Amino acid sequence: MNPLLNRVVDASGGLDLWSRTSTITADVSVGGPIWAVKGWSDAALRDLTVTVDIGRQHTVITPFTTPHRSVAFDNTRNTALDGVSATGAPERVVLRDTAGEIVQERTDPRAAFAGVPRSAPWDALQLGYFLGYALWNYFTAPALLLRPDVRTREIEPWREAGRTWRRLRVRFPATLATHSLEQTFYYDADGLQRRMDYVNGVCQREDDRLGDVVRCADTARGVLLRQTREISASVRAGLGGVQITVDPVRNDMLPRFQLQALSVQQDF
Repeated sequence: MNPLLNRVVDASGGLDLWSRTSTITADVSVGGPIWAVKGWSDAALRDLTVTVDIGRQHTVITPFTTPHRSVAFDNTRNTALDGVSATGAPERVVLRDTAGEIVQERTDPRAAFAGVPRSAPWDALQLGYFLGYALWNYFTAPALLLRPDVRTREIEPWREAGRTWRRLRVRFPATLATHSLEQTFYYDADGLQRRMDYVNGVCQREDDRLGDVVRCADTARGVLLRQTREISASVRAGLGGVQITVDPVRNDMLPRFQLQALSVQQDF
């Protein structure tokens, strides 16, 4: 592990904490002008409960678009944190009702974005896929960066407005659902993530880069309490921005982490 990644893992609770963590559940609100372009109101994306599995790409969001629906995203192409690839169905997104019955589903959901204009609206399964993989990536970092099939190297620091942020250049495997294969992560002096740079492969040209800035990130004992992310596109992208707020955390398993809105389930 390179020294910067080691610092980041320590700042996020340490390797032992992440190795014992199996799921994370958070209360999330998603907003920003992009959703009107995509055909969804902010109200449809407020007060969501999001659960992600650490060891495999699996995300459940409820309620989703209506009070009586949930959506699940799965990727069986590369499931384990030890880098073991699974052979089976490709990525899949499923919309269910409150009884658990399948309302709609789509395999290989990323293909549904091919050839679609950036200003075109998304259906519920496209929206579920995008949020499913994106939130999984956000919540599982930095454990995500410890996978043997993920390559990281520290590059030159970023200096702006009197601040210096160290940076990791990250290369993800093609079997992992993420924004783009190459991304850059920025960290402050405490080892907390403050920014990401990437190209969003599902709705942008390759020359339209995004800046994902973590405006606030409060932690206790390395566990996230609250985070607000603001994602802005280049002017040419013409999609507007995104804001994602993760509300204060709760933990149903460990009393010392019983805060209010994020659950961390651990294996001992």
